Amino acid sequence: MLMDNKIILYSKSEYSILKKLNSVKKGVEPLNISEIDIKSLVKPEEIISKCETLPLMGKKRVIVIKADFLYDDYKDKLGIFKCLKKYVKSLPNFTILVLYVYKRDKREKISRRMKELQKQGMELIMDSDDTLEKKKILKSFCKDNKLNINNKIIDFMINSSSNLDMFINDLDKLKFMDTISIEKVKDVFCSLDDDDILDLLNAVSENRKIDELRIINVLLDSGLQPVQIIRSIEKQYNRLIYCKSGMMANKNYSDIAKEYKLNQYFCKRLCSIAKKYQIQDLAYNLEICNDLDKKIINTGGLDVNTEMEMMIIKIR
Repeated sequence: MLMDNKIILYSKSEYSILKKLNSVKKGVEPLNISEIDIKSLVKPEEIISKCETLPLMGKKRVIVIKADFLYDDYKDKLGIFKCLKKYVKSLPNFTILVLYVYKRDKREKISRRMKELQKQGMELIMDSDDTLEKKKILKSFCKDNKLNINNKIIDFMINSSSNLDMFINDLDKLKFMDTISIEKVKDVFCSLDDDDILDLLNAVSENRKIDELRIINVLLDSGLQPVQIIRSIEKQYNRLIYCKSGMMANKNYSDIAKEYKLNQYFCKRLCSIAKKYQIQDLAYNLEICNDLDKKIINTGGLDVNTEMEMMIIKIR
């Protein structure tokens, strides 16, 4: 159980966030749990008002806020961050304030705003090593579904998914396999590269050029061939176009995933990114990638790293 009453949850995994939120809410009367949507706020003092309200039929009140204002590049027009920074030290003992924020890519650093709230006494809870959590989830899954999986396959599954949400979603596919072999598992489990590419395209969708360049350089430094990276980006842009087209036709991510045979969680992420794009921008970006792909293949002596960085600057 989380003990502090001023908490920031910072994770790339929805599963991790929800697990910790459920831990905080445990034993608290539903009447005393408030989830505040910052987009619906007129002024930040509304948060303080909620925090100061005495709990009904219980001893504790929980206030949960999806805190996008903790990103340093978030345009906090209402001044929510400044308001909370001044207030958190005065938070009454009967209120548990939980700010949760998703790590936009696995290399993203703690923001300056989070650090400032830490100085005001807020506890920052981040993901620890997911390996133990994956092993627990897998053990429970195998027990519930009466599955016997050898250690080689277990090791592959645990190491192949960098994201707990993807890992959990991929596990469900095992139930429909006649026999569980390493070859079949490799076909269905999402790769680290896919996750990296989505992090990159999410940064592009939010016009975070510094993050875009950082991710592309990490991918290049990892030993992946530039053409391999470009084609992975092209593949995901094609998928984003599928998702955007489907959403424009009022389809949900589950329908789109079935139609294009995509991992459900992966498709959910694609759809959340596709929302931030105009379809013409997706087509434009795909064309930029295609052009560089052809250029690398047909032109000798290119400074490929520079070309990749120029591509990142061009896409929008």
